Amino acid sequence: MRCLSTRWYSTSANCSGCEFVQTLNTQFEAELKKLIDADVERLKDILEVGVAVTDFAAYSHVRGQILALKRVRDSYCDEVNTLLAKRS
Repeated sequence: MRCLSTRWYSTSANCSGCEFVQTLNTQFEAELKKLIDADVERLKDILEVGVAVTDFAAYSHVRGQILALKRVRDSYCDEVNTLLAKRS
């Protein structure tokens, strides 16, 4: 049976397979955000300790990495959910 809310096919009448896919997508997004947050914290530690940052160029590079990861976490994760909602 084809679910009306997604492109996935389900073998049951109540479409529990689609709920599983949605749950899996939500879990994936949550885990991805956790990994991004952990990487941001690691980069912040690098800036705080200052051993790896020897000049302003190195500081700017690490700061740019932090900003890029935050943009991925905040903007792109939400944009992907919007795009997936439009497909269904």
